[in-house]
Amino acid sequence: GARAIEDRAGESLEALLTEDECPYLAAFFSSSSPLAQASTLAAMERHIAAAFPDLQYVRVDADRLGMRALLQWDITFLPTYVLYMSSSRPGRQGTWHRWRGDGANPYDFEDVAVFASRASGLPRGNASR
Repeated sequence: GARAIEDRAGESLEALLTEDECPYLAAFFSSSSPLAQASTLAAMERHIAAAFPDLQYVRVDADRLGMRALLQWDITFLPTYVLYMSSSRPGRQGTWHRWRGDGANPYDFEDVAVFASRASGLPRGNASR
């Protein structure tokens, strides 16, 4: 089944930067944005988490991040996603994939699922909508 969606900020978010065991998709949104408050976003997040059970879905309220964290995560626009895939070889650094937008809609299940699948190499599971 799908993993629970995690909310992270501060030190627990910073810990993700050194995480090298578990692949994850971190979603950075502004909680003050009306679109981020919409129930459709919460539903889309649940569907993404269900479609990619091997990725931990981490939700981050960018309004609560300081400048240092935004720079560490290389956040230049919101909303955005950062996907981390751990290395299959012990001691090797994993790979980072950043959402570039390119006309894709960060609130759309299909667009986010295509990004997650391409970046991770993982097939999309069944996430009935």
